[in-house]
Amino acid sequence: MDKIEKIRSIIRESIQDYIKEIDSAGTTAMYEAKMKACDEAIEKRMKKIEMAESLEEMQGMFDESKMKDLKTEIKALEKQKAKYGKMLEKLNKGKEVVTEEPMEETPVEESDITAEMTDDTMTEGKKKKDKKDEKEMMNESFLKMQKLAGIITEAQYNQKKTLVENENMTIADFLNANIEEFKQKIANPGSSFEIMGDAKVATAGKGEKGIDVSFDKEHMLKLFPKNDPYNQVEEVEIAGKKVYYNNYL
Repeated sequence: MDKIEKIRSIIRESIQDYIKEIDSAGTTAMYEAKMKACDEAIEKRMKKIEMAESLEEMQGMFDESKMKDLKTEIKALEKQKAKYGKMLEKLNKGKEVVTEEPMEETPVEESDITAEMTDDTMTEGKKKKDKKDEKEMMNESFLKMQKLAGIITEAQYNQKKTLVENENMTIADFLNANIEEFKQKIANPGSSFEIMGDAKVATAGKGEKGIDVSFDKEHMLKLFPKNDPYNQVEEVEIAGKKVYYNNYL
């Protein structure tokens, strides 16, 4: 028994270290993203200033107060970036980051920050997929460690693993993967579920008869208001997750 408890103690400690590593990686990524956003916003403003100063025909048209505002914003962004850099440096050294005064918010136009992010949508799509796959692997690894440590049982492990897998599915994929339970609890939809335009709603059925289902209750109530007696939104639990549906089968 002593050996088993010792092994469990070691695994529990490794789980805590694993959680700390995940938190640290997330915080590092956050500061790096904020610094990158500052760089992009600064570059955008610098280009506006250079254009106004270099083109003679624009000098008379460009508002001097606007030019001053741009320079003020650049200084504020540089200051903000420096703060993020110091926080990142402390984090990488393993020191606790303590801020005695709140950081001032710098107004940054969303279009400035995201202007150049749409140039390569395929690359961004791949990055998102890689992050999603990494998250799934971390969740599954974490659950396995909990099971080995005796923190959760085999049954709890299987249940949580299913929930993690379901969480990363679209509403249509989720319903199709759990179609037998759906038939038992609600009805046979008559076809597989598909996303028909609204990404939050999956639809199945034939002809004029069908059923609409979503994870998002508020979204469904906007589509089918409570005061409409012919389009009621009902709730049911499928594979451990609540879904909301409008049944017109």
